[in-house]
Amino acid sequence: MPLRTADDVVIVTAAAGGLGSLFVQEATELGATVVALAGSTRKAALARSLGAGVAFDYQRPGWTADVRDALAGRIPTVALDGVDGAVRRAVFELLGRGGRLVRFGWASGAPAQIDAREFSARDVAEVPARIPQQPDALRLLESTALEKAASGAWRPRVDVLPLLRASAAHQALESRATTGKVVLVR
Repeated sequence: MPLRTADDVVIVTAAAGGLGSLFVQEATELGATVVALAGSTRKAALARSLGAGVAFDYQRPGWTADVRDALAGRIPTVALDGVDGAVRRAVFELLGRGGRLVRFGWASGAPAQIDAREFSARDVAEVPARIPQQPDALRLLESTALEKAASGAWRPRVDVLPLLRASAAHQALESRATTGKVVLVR
């Protein structure tokens, strides 16, 4: 996680999703102020229950003004974005000079329209999330994640459905009704 200090203000989009919900928990644990953005008021409430200081539905008009009001003059320093499109664009506009925008997904299915010159002019770094390819590095990430889940530091969101309901699971995923990860079992 690209946090520098507990003074960081972190925006997490897709905050009720599998990765986003873990990012909310980790940033909160590190002491950052966490702004969670999710695709419904129900999902925003879930992100708040995971530790986000403030949470908003990014589909509701005026959410960027709500974020600014909630931060009372503090400026976001890091954004972890799993949505892309218009949401990534709006989050980019919220970041302060020297901010970092980390891309980990594109749930919207549409790319954000942000020109490289805009990143340069605002001194914002765009960082794609990368998974290390070295086996030892992957094992370290895996063991750290499993330790955090086992200790209760992270509460992964998992919906378990029977394999016979695979069609319903796909419909829920496509309609963005799910939170966390969906696992099908026999």
